[in-house]
Amino acid sequence: MPDVVIDAMVSKTIGGELPFGRSEAVAGGPAPAPNKQVGEQGNDAAPPRRKKKRVRKYGVVPPPTFDFDRLPDSAWLRTSEVAAVLRKAKGTVASWRYRPGHALRWEMVNKTPLYRVGALRYYIAIEK
Repeated sequence: MPDVVIDAMVSKTIGGELPFGRSEAVAGGPAPAPNKQVGEQGNDAAPPRRKKKRVRKYGVVPPPTFDFDRLPDSAWLRTSEVAAVLRKAKGTVASWRYRPGHALRWEMVNKTPLYRVGALRYYIAIEK
């Protein structure tokens, strides 16, 4: 019954006959498109989305490109270089920083964790 009242009010406002579908008159917008049949594809189908490339590389890093034995004890190494020397994943070496009392010592230099070659040699000696 309320639908008849709405239709009557809309037709009085417009002035007589409804020029478009009842859903447009009631909702104020275009009528919704009918649903497509299962398996039916139209031209408006979106192309498949490409997956984003992974930026972060997991796993063991390749061997170091430098001679570790020739470095002085005072030289600094980054996490990726330490992981290459130890043949561990970068995430593993990074997680060691959160373990209190871990044998591998590190220092923050300009908001970057760095490791001394001497500390790395000490760690290799006690871990064997």
